[in-house]
Amino acid sequence: MNVPTKPTLNAGFSGALPDLDDRSTWKIRSYALWEYEVVNLPQNMTMIANYNAEVVEYIDTALAGAETVIDSVAALNEKFTPVLEGIMSSAAGGKLQLYGSGDARINGHKIWHAGNDGAGSGLDADKLDGLSSGSFVRSDTNDTISGNNYYKGLTYLSRPASEQAQIGRNTGASRDAYMSWWDGQNTRRGYIQAQSYRMRIVRDGGAALDLYGSGDVRINGGTILHSNTAWNGKGSEVTAFLTSGSVVEGNTVSGSRLLPSSCGGKTRSSSSLAGTWLALGRADSGASDYEDRTTTYRKIS
Repeated sequence: MNVPTKPTLNAGFSGALPDLDDRSTWKIRSYALWEYEVVNLPQNMTMIANYNAEVVEYIDTALAGAETVIDSVAALNEKFTPVLEGIMSSAAGGKLQLYGSGDARINGHKIWHAGNDGAGSGLDADKLDGLSSGSFVRSDTNDTISGNNYYKGLTYLSRPASEQAQIGRNTGASRDAYMSWWDGQNTRRGYIQAQSYRMRIVRDGGAALDLYGSGDVRINGGTILHSNTAWNGKGSEVTAFLTSGSVVEGNTVSGSRLLPSSCGGKTRSSSSLAGTWLALGRADSGASDYEDRTTTYRKIS
């Protein structure tokens, strides 16, 4: 059964009507008024009556078998799509549409309510809690946080690649990558700073460790000696085997006569040292030639 269609009524009478308080107007004769009273008005009344009857029959058919108000609403929702479109509308064009699927629309636009909003609903809200979309960080694409952010609890950074996290990447400006640590009293306790020529780890009020691109490592400005640097810098010390002559504590020796070695002298390098070295004393006074000619030396130039 089709939804009843509202009839198009004949135009109303727009001429002058007799004034009940003015007897002289009672004798006015107007063909237009007569035609409206005899033809148009009765036709309009008939069309309105027929339309009302169709609406009643339409609803009655929709509610066939319904015994309660709930049954009636269910019958309207289940049997007709749309049910009340064409009935609940205004002359200005406003229209309420109730569909059997449970959908409700105004002039074709979906009505949102607590039962149909949320994920997957397609609701496009201008703001959330009074904030526009520019105030939120997206998790499914690259995004930029412009304000200071504080995280309470543990924060995990992960990146499914060889690097787990990147700091100061593609900022568009030549700035050092910088990360600092603060305590609960708003006091900075230390920081890590990555510069073009060094990486610096600092404990505020304490030690500073510098890792240079040259391979040099320093603590508070002093170079740290290790197996790759101990034979190069002034003041460095090394155990070495004297290739000729005898070890005399306090004597200076050319590095060309020294081979870096183990403490007993049996395992030694084939490459000699550079510079001038000071003998600090024999490592062992045993009879072995290896032991007699092996001691600790300090580079003096």
